[in-house]
Amino acid sequence: MKRFVEFIKYTWKAKGRHGIHSPFVYDLVDRCFQISMNDMIQSSPFRTKQQGKKSLRLLLQLVKYLEVSELVSNYPHLKDLKSVLEAHELNCTVHQLSAMDTTALQHTSLVYFSMENTNNSDFEALQIVIKRLNEQTLIVVDGIRKTAENQQDWQKIISLDSIHFTADLYSFGMLSKRPQQEKEHFVLRY
Repeated sequence: MKRFVEFIKYTWKAKGRHGIHSPFVYDLVDRCFQISMNDMIQSSPFRTKQQGKKSLRLLLQLVKYLEVSELVSNYPHLKDLKSVLEAHELNCTVHQLSAMDTTALQHTSLVYFSMENTNNSDFEALQIVIKRLNEQTLIVVDGIRKTAENQQDWQKIISLDSIHFTADLYSFGMLSKRPQQEKEHFVLRY
């Protein structure tokens, strides 16, 4: 019942491209989220899980739209993700977050953090990663509403002073330091 109420609240607040006054967010909603990925998803190993389809679709759209050359993730099945990217000729190197040197994170443009199987040390690792990333790196946090603890962790992250852009896409959260932007939280339809 609680998840249903959460979804109704999200649906009520969520905006499409109309009513968004940030050029960065408007382009994200208008151009990036509109890229069709259905044929890519049908031929992937992620097609069996509904949440896996949404995760993959968002990642593919972001990689394509932002022309991402390096993706860092804590996702346990990176081989699957690499094969999907290669199969669709998206030239993006995928690195495991735990194996990544924190100084190399400065050059990363996209981080995918799954809260599917997280524990406290993973959440603390994400906070460390946020400190090391450059100002324009976009972080996708998957599973922000999976558990009450995940929701609390998400609220802690979006309250950080260093984070200026946050977006709630119901299952996902997106964030970036973007110091040139006023601190703002968006609830976006996805």
